[in-house]
Amino acid sequence: MVECTLTARLIRACGDAIIDPLLYVINLSIDKCVVPVSWKMARVTPLHKGGSTSDPNCYRPISVLPLFSKFMERLVHNQLYAHLDRYQMLSDSQSGFRKAHSTTTCLVDFLDAIYNNIEGGRLSGVAFLDLKKAFDTVDHKIMLSKLSQLDVSYRVIRWFASYLEERTQVTKISNSVSEPGVLPCGVPQGSILGPLLFIIYIDSLSAKLNDFSCYLYADDTAIVTTGDGPETVSANLETALSIAHDWMNENKLSLNLSKTKVMFMGTSHKTQETAVIEVKCKGEVVSKVNTFKYLGIMVDNNLKFGEHVEYTKKKLFAKMKSLARVRQFVSRGLALQLYQTLIIPHMDYGDIIYDAIGVVDSQKLQMLQNQCLRICCNADPRTPINTLHQECNLPKLQTRRKLHVCNFVYAGMKGLSSNKVNTMFNTVTNNHGLATRACSSNTLKVPTTRLKICEQNVKIRGARYFNALPVDVRNAPGSDSFKSRAKKHLYGLLE
Repeated sequence: MVECTLTARLIRACGDAIIDPLLYVINLSIDKCVVPVSWKMARVTPLHKGGSTSDPNCYRPISVLPLFSKFMERLVHNQLYAHLDRYQMLSDSQSGFRKAHSTTTCLVDFLDAIYNNIEGGRLSGVAFLDLKKAFDTVDHKIMLSKLSQLDVSYRVIRWFASYLEERTQVTKISNSVSEPGVLPCGVPQGSILGPLLFIIYIDSLSAKLNDFSCYLYADDTAIVTTGDGPETVSANLETALSIAHDWMNENKLSLNLSKTKVMFMGTSHKTQETAVIEVKCKGEVVSKVNTFKYLGIMVDNNLKFGEHVEYTKKKLFAKMKSLARVRQFVSRGLALQLYQTLIIPHMDYGDIIYDAIGVVDSQKLQMLQNQCLRICCNADPRTPINTLHQECNLPKLQTRRKLHVCNFVYAGMKGLSSNKVNTMFNTVTNNHGLATRACSSNTLKVPTTRLKICEQNVKIRGARYFNALPVDVRNAPGSDSFKSRAKKHLYGLLE
């Protein structure tokens, strides 16, 4: 193997000199429907992720592809994605690797279904599917068959056939390189087209499960069933799992039943009735849990999110200790940058989901932030924490979460989010069509609910937060303007 040693920085610096020959090769590849063999060889470096160093399963393969191939992949990706987006060929159930979609939109949509079931007095049964090496087991013939159903030309299919077939990889450890091995299946790891091809491959699963609600982020899949009682919900879960299992077999994917989990979600009264219920798939009992980490959020069966708060605390303690150790060697400004780089992202992730946590859990997170500010400022324990917030120009976490919720609502209201989120937020105008003061002030309709737990739903809580903003903030002409005005208003309340 002759390894390309050109770096991205060097290629960028030489862009004017290489752009024409590079475009010639890319256009020739597309015209002849042939991908250069040297662009289909990956270099894999195993990264130890814990456990025994002699166990291959304890390593994560890091795949690196030739840089020039990624230029071509990006061009093809943009055209294929534009085609899929223009004709709405991907299911709304899929949130992975799509514009205006994220793990947050997927979680909001998923939890909206659970809250709606609770409001209707129903119990929810959720199956969290685990697929064995999903990206590595994609069958190339089936992949090409699915592409052919997307109204693309035969030449496009031929190009993708060349792209997928005869791919090779070598393993590199230190200065040792293995012999090339052929990859008979799978989409290329570390590629630009690989994720898009995978969501095309798995997209038909949601159609197969059309009697249930399906939520996908790439291969992370949650199936929601519902019913009045645990027996009905259990039967529906078994039916859904059986359908998913059969679909996986037909598409040469493998459902890992030992890691697949089921959870009954609802009010405490409803979930207590499921204590002795078993759920099976093809005769095998599927593990039942009360808490599951779905897309990075610890979701519990009663939607209290206390487990997620504890999970976040444990994750941040080590980072806070590191911050304390280096504080004496860095300035206050740099310490605050480290805090915002290493700690705040963990507190921000999914915060609009767990924003409705109780006072006790909210205080637990706030105490973490308080400790961080005292570390960064070398502050005396007796220094009022509000003083530190003002000096560092940092709001408390509750205010920060409220800002993120308002930004999320504005995006949905303006049609800038996923299709499902865009339909959650409706102005008063959209509901009765009459010209009122509320119409000109972008006032949102707040859905009614009879249960306090359902007030946690983002579409209810978010609408209330949004309506509490001043009219000039709600009427901001664009996202950037809204974020700036909302931030100024909410942060200004602290002064």
